[in-house]
Amino acid sequence: MKEESYRPIYHFTAQKGWINDPNGLFYYKGKYHLCCQHNPDDITWDNIHWGHATSEDLIKWEHKDDVISPTDIYQCFSGSAVVDYENTSGLKEGEEAPIFLIWTASPKGQMASYSVDGGQTFKVYGPILPNDTSIDFKNMDIKDLPDSGDRDPKVFWYEETRKWIMVVYTIALSHTKGPAYSFYSSKNLLDWTYESEISLCFEVPDMIKLPIGDEYKYILINANGDYRVGDFDGHEFISCQDVNKNQRLFDACCYYTWNNNGNITQTSWVYTDYSYSNVFRNFYSLPVDLSLRYKKGKYEILREPVKGLEKYKKEIFSVENKVYNNQNPFPEGFICPEACEIDVEIEYNPFNIAYIDTGCGKVWYNSPQKSIIYNRNVNELWHSGCPVDLEPEDNIVKFKIFVDKTTIEIFADDGYVYMPFATKWESRQMAMGTVADPVPLKVRSLKVYEIKV
Repeated sequence: MKEESYRPIYHFTAQKGWINDPNGLFYYKGKYHLCCQHNPDDITWDNIHWGHATSEDLIKWEHKDDVISPTDIYQCFSGSAVVDYENTSGLKEGEEAPIFLIWTASPKGQMASYSVDGGQTFKVYGPILPNDTSIDFKNMDIKDLPDSGDRDPKVFWYEETRKWIMVVYTIALSHTKGPAYSFYSSKNLLDWTYESEISLCFEVPDMIKLPIGDEYKYILINANGDYRVGDFDGHEFISCQDVNKNQRLFDACCYYTWNNNGNITQTSWVYTDYSYSNVFRNFYSLPVDLSLRYKKGKYEILREPVKGLEKYKKEIFSVENKVYNNQNPFPEGFICPEACEIDVEIEYNPFNIAYIDTGCGKVWYNSPQKSIIYNRNVNELWHSGCPVDLEPEDNIVKFKIFVDKTTIEIFADDGYVYMPFATKWESRQMAMGTVADPVPLKVRSLKVYEIKV
């Protein structure tokens, strides 16, 4: 059926309806939980619930019932989730730790829902941070709370002060008259105290901690993927360098993370057009494990596809150490699998412009400019794409391409280069070559792995 022909194989989609921002990502007792902005009734944005799914490996998902629903007073906007292992909230009822969803009841402020059955079901606790903190909001009906665009709370535990920290995108509550990211602290997840704020922000904040050497750095991530690296003392975030700009003009946004005992894994929302399906719309990027490096005087996030993907891969094509003069390394009629990984290593040639055609766009390496480029339209020329710098390493250019039915994701430079795109098949014929025919293509290694879930 056309309705299912473009459903990704190893990327998360809703069974039915629209999704946007990933929300409420948490790990509990061997399972990853994913919540999402979800309209179960249509493939357009409206009627926003929180969808819910679980996975043991972040690749194969089991869909659950929606965990939050809108009312005639509010919609259910973005937020986060935490496991209250120490029962700081006092809401534990049985053997399971309370699990909190902290979310925006738009336009009324920040709301809490909680589970006492291991994340199977959630009930609404009520408002915890309205758009006017001077009012006695706990004794007010929610419909009487003031309206505002404050939204997208990210909550995490800060061990040094033994408090919960909330980062929220604020306008009404901004001390600098916003927009800003404001920091609040709490001992119990229910009562919150203002700490500080930082300006020049863009929606849906995420804040994580990554090790580097024998220390840690905190990373504050914008919805557009830009991020600040710095230090946090439980009260204030201090950047230690200029903002790291996300690689622009790609299709992902609202980057959000799971924390599994300090191991940080990220996914994001990828937007698609209407022509894929009339059953579902949009998907999430391949989950990636995050690490931090320090290179040329700057901290940088690296991304690596989650290890759970390995068990679904099977090598179906491989060549090593061959030189091609206007020849296609792939056999005639070699078809790109619907879901696959393509690993490429070619020798750097300063006069060469090499490409690999996946059948749903071309990935180019422009040697004179030392940049990697992707074009959705296989007939477009290399210079019309979105170039990202990629230096050769020991005279070898290395990159990986992950293809699914509606996406291409490109990784290079140990994961510093990450380029996610929504796309469509134009053909499935694979090819590889160069623009300048007299220049040979020296392939150190070329491998294709089919992915079946």
